[in-house]
Amino acid sequence: MKELQLLETKGTMTSLEIAKITGKRHDNVLADIRDEIKKLGANLGLLIFQETDYINEQNKQTYPMFVLTSDGVLQLAARYDAVVRFKLIKAVRNKTYQKIQLEDTRIKESEIYLKLAELTSNEKYKETLIVLSTNKLNGSEVLSLPKVDKKSYTATEVGNKLGITSMKVGSIAKKHNLKTEEFGFWAYDKAKHSNKQVESFRYYENVINELKKYI
Repeated sequence: MKELQLLETKGTMTSLEIAKITGKRHDNVLADIRDEIKKLGANLGLLIFQETDYINEQNKQTYPMFVLTSDGVLQLAARYDAVVRFKLIKAVRNKTYQKIQLEDTRIKESEIYLKLAELTSNEKYKETLIVLSTNKLNGSEVLSLPKVDKKSYTATEVGNKLGITSMKVGSIAKKHNLKTEEFGFWAYDKAKHSNKQVESFRYYENVINELKKYI
């Protein structure tokens, strides 16, 4: 399959989607796009129409298709009747709105990771949070997570290993002074169901044998 380069304008739509929206056969949509490229000239046409291919789920064969920018969709829509144009313009607006919402969510989550990084004193954890923030903002893994010298676990994960609740883990650790650098570190995490930052202790593997003494 051809490697698909990212088009400069996001919120793209494929020729397969165009065919579904318009009710036209895909091969006819491909012919229409190629005609538009011919009229515009390759230099301009290929900025808004990019040819690639896809694998048909039924017969596993490879077929050509195009990826269109929002400008490409509007360019193609101009050759169709009013009803079809309306459908395509509406689809482009919906895609653009969804993209804006997605980017807004990514930005907010990226900022949360950065705030958490500012709060923690653990340098390795800080580095991890900064990488997570960068990757979240870009929407892909542009940076690799730092190698972890010691694997850490949440209270829930430790509890699952021992067959007790996370609250029980926390209670025993607090009572016997196990929340120290020897057995883990304090970190700020994003709350599961909100954007609040919650301080919690992450445990190293060696805490398990210590906890077993008090169960």
